[in-house]
Amino acid sequence: MSPAAPGPVPGVMRTRRVRDAPDPADGERVLITRLWPRGMTREKVAARWDKRLAPSRELLMAFKHAGLGWDDYVQRFQAEMRGPDARQAVAELAAQLRAGATVTLLCECRADAEGEAGIHCHRRLVRALVEAQSRKKKPPSS
Repeated sequence: MSPAAPGPVPGVMRTRRVRDAPDPADGERVLITRLWPRGMTREKVAARWDKRLAPSRELLMAFKHAGLGWDDYVQRFQAEMRGPDARQAVAELAAQLRAGATVTLLCECRADAEGEAGIHCHRRLVRALVEAQSRKKKPPSS
């Protein structure tokens, strides 16, 4: 007999490109880039900016310009996400999902045909981390 699958995530986690116009269905929009998007005003982005969930500049440059492969990028990004600041940011978003909120992660990567983050985009990785954390029991209060 196989173990039971984790229960559904109560809230909704979406991903979109920051250059897409805000949608009422976005809920809280969270920009997860290290640098502010060129040419975008805070009004156009209409999001909270959380750099803790962005790849380091060094990792991004290695992937975009120095030939770092996707599999190596994923391993290094996941290692960065194990740092205390990133873990705290993931926990905060997971708590929002557990409370039933809708959260939309934003970055510069173009979306695929279904509007989801492209296959080589850290939004997918962050989304998976947040959704997995939201399925865990809430840690006891101290």
